[in-house]
Amino acid sequence: MTKNIVKNLKYQGLTVNEKYLESEEYIKVFPFIEFIGGDIEKLDIKKSDLIVSSSVFQWIEDIKKLFEKIFNISGTLVFSIYIKGNLTEISDHFGISLKYLDMKELKALLTSYFKNVKGYEKEFKLTFDTPIEGLRHLKNTGVTGIGQTNVKKMRSYLSKELTYKVEYFICEN
Repeated sequence: MTKNIVKNLKYQGLTVNEKYLESEEYIKVFPFIEFIGGDIEKLDIKKSDLIVSSSVFQWIEDIKKLFEKIFNISGTLVFSIYIKGNLTEISDHFGISLKYLDMKELKALLTSYFKNVKGYEKEFKLTFDTPIEGLRHLKNTGVTGIGQTNVKKMRSYLSKELTYKVEYFICEN
């Protein structure tokens, strides 16, 4: 995402946050970028014209508090978030899932802070040659707790598809 921002937006300064400090290695090659490592819920965020986030907010413990924090320091928030219905193949088989919000819940939270909230939903289906390839894909992305299940459950998994449900939002004051 950072590569696309650098390539497509004109900016005087860009601050990039990543929870994992090792990510700084990938960021320092770009000009005029400040890296701040750590949990966004615990960090002070400086005033910004625009805050952009991709696939982070579904991991936040107190999303309402974070939206309020962002509202107080920025006029515009643009983000994507996985929503209810994401990876149903995994939750149905393994009983493992994040507690995803739906579009209405997110919009209600956002409109309590931002004056203008626009959002749209998109569904992506990935198809794999074998069920194990789909599970490897998830392992490589690090988005599930499948490692906490038993071998019998892993072997009985038959789906060759994974369904991603994403909501995109633009929020302005």
